[in-house]
Amino acid sequence: MSIRVTVIEGDISTRASLVGMIRRSAELRLAGAYGTGEEALARWPADRPDVVVLDLNLCGMSGVEFIRVVRLRHRAIRVLAFAEFHDDQRVREAIGAGLDGYALKGAGYGPLAAGIFAVHRGEGFFPPMVACRLAELLRAPGMSDIGVPLPSMNPLPTVRAIEVSVLVEHRFNNGGHATSVDAESGAL
Repeated sequence: MSIRVTVIEGDISTRASLVGMIRRSAELRLAGAYGTGEEALARWPADRPDVVVLDLNLCGMSGVEFIRVVRLRHRAIRVLAFAEFHDDQRVREAIGAGLDGYALKGAGYGPLAAGIFAVHRGEGFFPPMVACRLAELLRAPGMSDIGVPLPSMNPLPTVRAIEVSVLVEHRFNNGGHATSVDAESGAL
């Protein structure tokens, strides 16, 4: 079964390269190729893509706006950004809008195809350089303003931590003898 891919890329030569790559693949099938998000949405009912390869720097409707529309109207469609990683704010907004993955322009067909397959399976796809930068941004203050919660400084205890504390307390109230031990780990 082929994965139906729609390409939305503002640059004509880049779009033609993407179309050629998809057409040469036995596992991928071109559903449509457009220069703007508006063009793609106008043809949406006929295209029915599984994955959209999206330039985030589109004229007219931005890539982020396009992702928001897709998430409202067509939740099952996966969106893979195909862009240069140079605008932290736009990438954060795209992820907040529901972006599934990110492939870097200039990285070649292999990483792009890997991204298409990964997001189609419901997995995220972020090249190491992008993932490292996102990790840096998550550690930076202010991430919560785009909907990504900051880690709590006082996280709630896990169920296992509660069990252990109860057993430890019971041990001290039971003459120093534990009453339960995890056989595999030896933990209380």
